[in-house]
Amino acid sequence: MSLPDWVHVRLGDRADVLGALLYGSRALGGAGPGSDIDLLLIVAGERAPGPEAWHGPDGGQADVHFTTLTGWREMPERRGWWTFGYANGRPVYDPGGVVARGLEALRVPPPSHRAAGRDMLDGYLNATYRSVKAWRRGDELGARLQATLGLSYLLDGLFRLAGTWTPYWDRLEGYWERLAPLGLDVGALRAEVEAVSRTPADAAQLALYRRISGWMRAHDLGSILDAWDGPFHNTMRS
Repeated sequence: MSLPDWVHVRLGDRADVLGALLYGSRALGGAGPGSDIDLLLIVAGERAPGPEAWHGPDGGQADVHFTTLTGWREMPERRGWWTFGYANGRPVYDPGGVVARGLEALRVPPPSHRAAGRDMLDGYLNATYRSVKAWRRGDELGARLQATLGLSYLLDGLFRLAGTWTPYWDRLEGYWERLAPLGLDVGALRAEVEAVSRTPADAAQLALYRRISGWMRAHDLGSILDAWDGPFHNTMRS
């Protein structure tokens, strides 16, 4: 039995359910043996029921969450960790088109999401600066933690500037190419990000910084760099 057929049968005669969204690994294409089924049910009325656990069609568990129709329509403005998962989900029960219409709105990030990309890049510069200084004074743990934070800021900022929702880091595979419209060499960027994730040593961090700072100056983002004072630039050049 297909998943949509199973959902339809499982819902039975529940007239309160207006639609069902499949999200998580089953929707993203990364499901493995025993992966849970993640469902969001849109229901009529002013209050949504609490979460439920169902037995899935393949013997696994289905984690079922609920939202009201109003809550679903407001989802593009109520952003959180769930946004990427929902935006990349797919309808498995949608007799009235409620899920499809909501997805159409949810998949386009608002202008404020893209605008925040500049702040994320500034956060990357700060974290990288701190990481390089920590490494040079022998604080390897501090350097690693700041480098990890910097990579998160950087990738979040780039995905925002590309006009797309930032993926979960454990689902990054398959989403790198969404950065191509920014004019970055995505293959080289990925290699340098992976190098920094392995070691926060100067060479790895500065190679990535040179690529990003050059790209920033070529794309009208140089003012973010110029706001930093002399010690920052001296450290990042040496």
